[in-house]
Formats: sequence, C-alpha cells, structure tokens
Amino acid sequence: MNSRQTEDGRSPTGRATLASHQAPAGLGHSEGIPNAGGFQACNTYDLFKAICEFRGELPGWWFTVGECSVSADASCGPDRAGPDADLLKDRTFDDGFHADLPQPASMADALRRVTAIAIETRSATTRSRRGPQG
Repeated sequence: MNSRQTEDGRSPTGRATLASHQAPAGLGHSEGIPNAGGFQACNTYDLFKAICEFRGELPGWWFTVGECSVSADASCGPDRAGPDADLLKDRTFDDGFHADLPQPASMADALRRVTAIAIETRSATTRSRRGPQG
C-alpha cells in the first residue's frame, strides 16, 4: 500500500487502483482475472495484444481504457510530441476519439474499436488534405 491508497487498495477518491486488481496467485494470463457485478472477466493477454496493435497502428498516440458495470471504454488521440502532432490543428483530433461499448464488452474490444475509428478518420483526413490528385 502506498500513500495514495486506502487499506482496501482504493485511492482516496474511491477508485480502485492497480494493487486492488492483482491476479490471484497461480492464475495465468490466458485464464483471465475473474470479476463480479456485471464486469467481464479480464483477459490480460487480449488487452496486451490490443495495446500492441494500437501502438503498431498509431505510434506516438496516447490512449486510455476503463470499464464499469455498464460499459467498457477507450479514448485516444495524437500526442503533441508524436509524429501526427500536426493533426492536432484539427479540432476532431484535438478532442480525441472515444468508444463506449455496452457490457458485455472488454477493454480490449473498446481499444480496438477506438483504434479503428482513429485510423479511418486519420486516413480520410490525409486523403482530403492531398486533394483530388492525391
């Protein structure tokens, strides 16, 4: 426990921290971490794969993922220090992209959805900037 956690592993704001979501001893990554209350079992390998896919498709972009009993969510956008920083002049990219998938969904599903949205929008923007001769 660190100074930002309570005894039950939650932050002072009541949000669960990574320490409160550690896998039980002996539980392998491919088996997932069981959840309750409407949450999907956390398949850490699938989430890791989705993160690797995201980084391969959108290098230099930021992302976040989260979940609750109602949805699995992801957001992303170009980083100001990344190779697509020039896209931030466009409000669409500066606002970022968001996916809010109803349960049952996983954080990996949400990250893959927001990745697809961002890739398509970036491609369409690039095509329109090149003009009809592009």
